Amino acid sequence: MSIAIGIVAHTARQTMAEQLAEQVGADIVSLDDPIRHLGAFANHRRTWTELADMPCTHAVVLEDDCVPVHDLRHQLEQAVKASPSPILSGYLGQQRPPQWQHKIGRSVDAANRADAHYILSTHLLHAVCVAIKTEHIHPMLDFTDGRNYLPWDEALGAYARHAGQPVAYTWPSLVQHKDGMSLINHRDGQARPPGRVAWRVGQRTTWDTERTVTM
Repeated sequence: MSIAIGIVAHTARQTMAEQLAEQVGADIVSLDDPIRHLGAFANHRRTWTELADMPCTHAVVLEDDCVPVHDLRHQLEQAVKASPSPILSGYLGQQRPPQWQHKIGRSVDAANRADAHYILSTHLLHAVCVAIKTEHIHPMLDFTDGRNYLPWDEALGAYARHAGQPVAYTWPSLVQHKDGMSLINHRDGQARPPGRVAWRVGQRTTWDTERTVTM
């Protein structure tokens, strides 16, 4: 079991991204091109493309504004090893998307009662911390090519449904989200007020494949 970690970053957050890279032992940092202005979608795709052929069983992409738990690499290695899906999210957030929050809240309550280690969903709701089994990366890149009319997390979630794979959210989340000003011009035109943080963040000594609830 091995993972490779990439970080997608806006040029305005280069220092933050480099600090995160050192903290988690990242393999690559992909800065948005200051000349061509790739944008978030293309930068995510570029990062996954670079990770696809690395000698690892899983690749992980972190966004520059995530705050990892201590020893994130070890936690991710254990979490992906036990994951009930080849597509895993290390972050489940509050406030966004607003239409999902009631359903997420019910799932969180169920996960807490059952001490579940994973929450399974048909949708990827965030791209703050995503891990994918390496064999799925090239098919995912083929599927998402040309789908830049979608936000990146929605395009990646559409691939998961196309592949017949659920998204497994670690419970608790393995990264927090820095609740600062968004640097992205969101397609919905809605403001992003404070409150975009994880429902719960923490570590586990062990991760259990069977301990799941469904969103």
